[in-house]
Amino acid sequence: MKKAPKIRIKGFEGEWKECQIGHIAPLQRGFDLPTSNLIPGNYPVVYSNGIGFYHAKYKCQAPGLVTGRSGTIGKFTLIPEGYYWPHNTTLWVTDFMGNDPLFVDYLYQTIHFENYMMGSGVPTLNRNTIHNQHVFIPSSNEQRAIATYFRHIDSLIETADKKLASLKQVKEASLQSMFPKEGQKVPEVRFKGFEGEWKIDELGNLFTERVESDVFAEMLSVTLSQGIIKANENGRYDNSNNDKSKYRLVKVGDIAYNSMRMWQGASGYSPYYGIVSPAYTVVVPNNNVDSCFFAYMFKTAIMIKQFRLHSQGLTTDTWNLKFPAFSKIDVTYPADTAEQRKIASFFVHLDKQIAIAQQRLDLLRRIKSACLNEMFV
Repeated sequence: MKKAPKIRIKGFEGEWKECQIGHIAPLQRGFDLPTSNLIPGNYPVVYSNGIGFYHAKYKCQAPGLVTGRSGTIGKFTLIPEGYYWPHNTTLWVTDFMGNDPLFVDYLYQTIHFENYMMGSGVPTLNRNTIHNQHVFIPSSNEQRAIATYFRHIDSLIETADKKLASLKQVKEASLQSMFPKEGQKVPEVRFKGFEGEWKIDELGNLFTERVESDVFAEMLSVTLSQGIIKANENGRYDNSNNDKSKYRLVKVGDIAYNSMRMWQGASGYSPYYGIVSPAYTVVVPNNNVDSCFFAYMFKTAIMIKQFRLHSQGLTTDTWNLKFPAFSKIDVTYPADTAEQRKIASFFVHLDKQIAIAQQRLDLLRRIKSACLNEMFV
């Protein structure tokens, strides 16, 4: 059995020491704290999914490492300093036995506690099962070096996560401010050079339904978060034996939407030529209509509300918005296509920045996962 990791921080060598988890960072069940006894204060109450409340009393002194005992399993909360209260839904490290607490945190992340869950209802974790697991640990100096390395990666992940969240907030705020509010004809925020009231018209005067088909075209999917993507990018692969004669053709620049989920925002501008299920409706922009602009408009809260109000059916499971009902919806939009394109361009650029931020965050998380696999035994 190997006793050293594949990847080592420069300057360290030799075998790691084998021992049981219970001998280097023993766990104990947290303490009861009924909701009725919660008193606002300065000490974090750590639940199985993280810090949930700040209480006036505490049970333990940091450094502390807390993980879920029931409910959420596999999430770790490190308390670097001060005092805290580990809830009875958790297990907490009672003694680090001279080991670096931050190193132990990352060591625990390599064990995958969720693999040791028990119970058919609410998942639970038995501390003795974890205590019996054999692990390998290096010298104190190497522990600190490894902990410092992973803390740096976590810092990069945290920064990337905050940037992504910030960009998403900018988009959400822009969707609210760059389109007129209900009953208004001018948005709060407008690009320089454009003025005057926006026009009101029915969608049926701006779009025409496409009912063509192409049995040889590539399958597309309409998603809530990504708009229209190729079906094979969504885990769905085309089956050439299926009868696609009733599938709807989608051309570049069309807007396709899920007729039964339009009230949830399941629509998008298509950058592809392909086909979608008959459950979808495909609309083609008329002259002087920028479909990309309207695709973003269809994501605003006001439009989602209109799609919900015009959907037909007795329950949410049967609601649908076919083109005849879609065509009767009034929208407020700039008659000047230059303004439509300007707004659409702004959101396209913002979406690209969001995609880049998401890719960076995903990459950093993959790097951390790979390092956890290779830098521990």
